[in-house]
This record gives sequence, structure tokens and C-alpha cells, in this order.
Amino acid sequence: MRISVVIPTLNEERFIELCLSSLVAQTVKPFEIIIVDAGSTDRTVELARKYTDKIIYSSVANVAFQRELGVSHASGDYILLADADTVFPSDAVERMLENFSDPSVAAVTVNIQPLNRNPITALNCWVRNLATPWLTQRACAFLFKRSMIEQDGLFSVDGYVSKLDIAPLRKRLKGRIVKDERVSVLTDIPLEQQVETVALLAFGLLAGYAFYRLLAR
Repeated sequence: MRISVVIPTLNEERFIELCLSSLVAQTVKPFEIIIVDAGSTDRTVELARKYTDKIIYSSVANVAFQRELGVSHASGDYILLADADTVFPSDAVERMLENFSDPSVAAVTVNIQPLNRNPITALNCWVRNLATPWLTQRACAFLFKRSMIEQDGLFSVDGYVSKLDIAPLRKRLKGRIVKDERVSVLTDIPLEQQVETVALLAFGLLAGYAFYRLLAR
């Protein structure tokens, strides 16, 4: 059983060593770690070379494209997609693999917790954990069985396997996608996602208040 890890990068020196050190410390170690770099100008590649010599250079700075490129170079029976700002507990891969004892399972995802914890990032992760894998599917920690891919073009938009719903992914995988509730990875919640969370929260509160005033008339 060989596991290939694919990590797209672009100026990731802040977290890349945390990510890679957590992967090489797994109880079930990856067969290979593939970095797909889109032209980093910081120390990303230099730091990554401490952990892997399989570095591919992408002419396109697009996370989905970089994942596709990495998967095309992977030789593992299982592919683990990871983001460069994600940190895995030491038994994450082992636990995720256990789900494939069910032959109907094609892919496994997990819960996320914020590396940069504050009330907004905690709320962001809580909402996304509720929605995964039924509505949205983050690819920061996503393990799938290579033999269960039916066609190319598995990954679509900006880090999401499917941005709006999971139907496009299910068309390409010959099996179920499950979430392992036993596993939580740490991942960075960037500022733009925090702003989106605040905006959605404010909209919800305003909508609730307007509905309350309507009922109170």
C-alpha cells in the first residue's frame, strides 16, 4: 500500500515545515511527498527540500491545476491531498486508511480546526465541519483511492473539490466519500475567509432582526 501526498505551494514558507514534518512523522508514512510549486519567491522550495526531493514546477498558479499536475506524477495506490498550511496529527493517515476496509469507500475527508484560533476562525471551521462532506469538500486533507477515479479533471475551483456541492466529484469517483470524525487537522484560516465569515454572520443577524420586526407588526 503506497501513499502519495500532493501539496500545491506558492510562497508557503510560514507553514510548510510544520506541514511536512507532521507528514513524515505519521504512523503510516507516505511513500512519496510531491510538492507542486507555482513559482515561490520565498524559501518554500528550499525548506521543502529538507523533506522531499520530488518537487514539480507549475507554470500556472492555480491550486486545482497544481493538484491535477501532482496527481499525474504520483505513483501511489492512495493519494492524499494536503495544503501547505495544514498540520496532521501523527495517526491521521492511519485512521483515514482504516475507512477503506469498506470496499464502497472511494475517499475520506476529516474535520478541521484553526491554526490561528480566534472566535471567527473557530466559527468558520465549525460551519465547514457541519457542511463536510455533504455540501462542500475542502481538499486540505483528502485521501482517495486512485483506482476509483473514473476520469481526469477531478479537482475544480480554488482548493475545493466541488465548490457548491459534491455532485461533480461523485460523478468521477466510483464509491462513497466519508468523513472520519476521529481525525481533525489544523489549518490556517486566511484573512479573506475570516472577513467572509463576519459578513455572513452580520447578514444572518440582520435578516433575523428584519424577520423579527416583520412578525412583531
